[in-house]
Amino acid sequence: MLVARDNIKNKVIRLCSHRAYYFDEDGIYRSVSDKEALKMDMPNIGTRLNGECFLLTWDVYTDINVYNKNYVRMAISKLKEGDSLETLEEYLSTVKSKKHLKPEGLDRFITRIDKPVFVRTPENQNEETFDFIYVHLNLIINWDEDKAEYIKKNVKEIDQRVLEMLEADMEMKRYGISIGFLKLSRRVLKDKRRILEYLFEIREV
Repeated sequence: MLVARDNIKNKVIRLCSHRAYYFDEDGIYRSVSDKEALKMDMPNIGTRLNGECFLLTWDVYTDINVYNKNYVRMAISKLKEGDSLETLEEYLSTVKSKKHLKPEGLDRFITRIDKPVFVRTPENQNEETFDFIYVHLNLIINWDEDKAEYIKKNVKEIDQRVLEMLEADMEMKRYGISIGFLKLSRRVLKDKRRILEYLFEIREV
């Protein structure tokens, strides 16, 4: 069985256009507004300080027995409201069997997101805090479109992936600081456009 069916029920598995998609108690694919999903106390959806909802993606993937997350994203994207958990397993089996399936879009453009690097300035002697976070996204070397333009068109989704990674990072959790307290200071291409560097700092309260 590819899906831990009881575990995946009543969890948001996709957020799109302010709609939250999930499997109900009967294993049927449904959707509600993201605000309504928050009221339903689903365990893997949260809200940032600006009121924007976000999905703790990795929580869902742990309930699906397919290692390649790109396969899972593709299978979920095929679902229609009213589909069952059996339908999801059929889609997962189909994409999993395609061994040479190449990722597309951002899944191909971003080859890896490195672990965040936490930095304290020399003036900060408190080892329980940090001042900056660097995050490096490794980009595919050969890309048909201008990388800067592609990033500009997809910046919201790229930012979202970085924030989701920070949200799930164990060291970030150890510091106990919500990503809502982070301010993006810089997003820049480096190393002959092979690296997209993010620099965050803590917002002044």
